[in-house]
Amino acid sequence: MTWLRLEILVFCCGQATFEDMCNLEFLIRGTEKWSRNKLEEYCEKLISSGVLKLGTEQKIDFNGDEFDKIYTKYLSLQKRERVYFTDLPPGFFFRLNAFRRLQELGEGSFFRGLEEASSEEVDSVLEELEDDSQDKDVFAEQGRLARHLYMLLVKHIRENILSVTFVNITHPWGSDVVLLQQNRGEDKTAAFFDALRSRLTKLGGSLDFEVRSLKTISLEKLIQKVETTKNERIRNDIGSDHKLEMITQYIEKSNLEEAYFHAKLALKFGQKFDAVDRNNIGYVAFADGHYEEAKNLFVSSINNWPREEKALLPYKMARTHPSKTATRNACSPLRSKMVR
Repeated sequence: MTWLRLEILVFCCGQATFEDMCNLEFLIRGTEKWSRNKLEEYCEKLISSGVLKLGTEQKIDFNGDEFDKIYTKYLSLQKRERVYFTDLPPGFFFRLNAFRRLQELGEGSFFRGLEEASSEEVDSVLEELEDDSQDKDVFAEQGRLARHLYMLLVKHIRENILSVTFVNITHPWGSDVVLLQQNRGEDKTAAFFDALRSRLTKLGGSLDFEVRSLKTISLEKLIQKVETTKNERIRNDIGSDHKLEMITQYIEKSNLEEAYFHAKLALKFGQKFDAVDRNNIGYVAFADGHYEEAKNLFVSSINNWPREEKALLPYKMARTHPSKTATRNACSPLRSKMVR
């Protein structure tokens, strides 16, 4: 119980008041393992003992350095508990964690918080993404929202119709629209919504949702929208989104075909990728049998790799060639670039 109370109080170091922390814990996990009075008493003890401190606007912060945080995490694990320190604003922390339990209940679900977007704004962006004309630059006008909806559509590009639940939430720190693509666990989803709605109502918030069918948009059309936008920052962000999805598909889902699909799109849009990014994308290309493409990515990575680490990379180049002779030939052009 002691470690649980500490964990609750360091969710949002320096970003949240005691009231914020109580509301967060109540909304996410209820009050089965704690009470407000006990938590307040414990908070006061931690402040008086110097473990926690109050900053500006009475926001709670951990009174220690990074080493102290690491030691606290280690000690909590020894006690078979987990204490994590984050410095996220409470509204953002709520978006990240409110649906974590639902994610576990509904296998195959997709979640995306769209911050303060309305259903009307979502509809408008979807219409502009599907529009063949070049009259409007949807990524310049609705950058972040268009970016999230683009990724939702691309992830389900092989489907004709996508069933999506639009969840509209008002909470103590603002409002959100969350998109849920649910494959299983509908009964558990309804029970989850009922419980969360009940807790939100007690704090003056609300929750309602509707299930809608979205028509998917062709990949060619979506790519064209990204390529022609004048919002270069969003284009690079989308490239990074594809890079992260590549990693997820390759490592967590062992889906090499899908990983390479996102790797190609990452390269198309991610103009600011560094040596590490190109090295990782090269691994995926190599694993999927695209050896020449992998070689080119490794060369690009080596050309921009920190000098002290370059000596480790030619082996990756060599692996893109099947024979010993080819391996030597692959490595020889790189020797001039190596640190002697």
